[in-house]
Amino acid sequence: MSPDNLPSRAQVGGKAAVLYELQASGFRVPPFALVTAQTADHELAEIVDRLELPLAARSSATAEDGSDSSFAGQFESYLNLQSLDEVVQAVQRCRDSIHTASLAAYCRQHGIDPAAVRMNVIVQQMISPDLAGVAFTVDPTTGSDSVVVEAVAGLADGLLAGNRSPIPADDPLLQKHLPTIVAAAKRIQRHFGAPQDVEFAIAADVLYILQSRPITRIGFPPEIGEWTNADFRDGGVSSSVCTPLMWSLYDFIWDHSLKSCLREVRLFAGD
Repeated sequence: MSPDNLPSRAQVGGKAAVLYELQASGFRVPPFALVTAQTADHELAEIVDRLELPLAARSSATAEDGSDSSFAGQFESYLNLQSLDEVVQAVQRCRDSIHTASLAAYCRQHGIDPAAVRMNVIVQQMISPDLAGVAFTVDPTTGSDSVVVEAVAGLADGLLAGNRSPIPADDPLLQKHLPTIVAAAKRIQRHFGAPQDVEFAIAADVLYILQSRPITRIGFPPEIGEWTNADFRDGGVSSSVCTPLMWSLYDFIWDHSLKSCLREVRLFAGD
């Protein structure tokens, strides 16, 4: 699929739209196919025949993995599916997940109409990785622009679920692949124009990108703080009360020029 002919999130859901875009932009994505509500049983059988077993089934809801709401933990992924019957069951479970009470509550919390959420399912070739994990293109706890990589040997589902600890940062296997992971994560951030949470897997020294989503929350420790126009009181020409002329200049710099720049690089979504 060419970069000029990519499906939208409204058509294929958040996860699938990102995978199509990553693939079209030259990132290595494991082979996958999209199963929609209109996909017939014989078509699903053809998909399973075309993709090499084992397979994974992953949700791709229309409101998922957006810049304002990630739907993290709302949908299940089903791994190591070994037959058509297992794929059919997993696809149906993904579809059924949009009817849960927890999803309805999540939608209400984020101002989303649950009835408007549509579910597609990604059926994707499984990777048997030597190393897998997640790379944050900014540190989500400090706001630093250092890439933070958490990884484990083998599949990363336990790490992503929070019940498996990442290997130490100085692990020889992680160190071997770290430059490649960091470089790819930075390229993905540049491509999407916003900080990203990137899932990856490495098999036979080949890096695969499994998913990328915007980082929806970045914390700033109290000792670091956030830079706002309140900091003008701390020094400089405005350490005392601003004159109307000086404030008009600050107002132009912060509320017009800076915000326009941040909108252009897609780091600010304000009005």
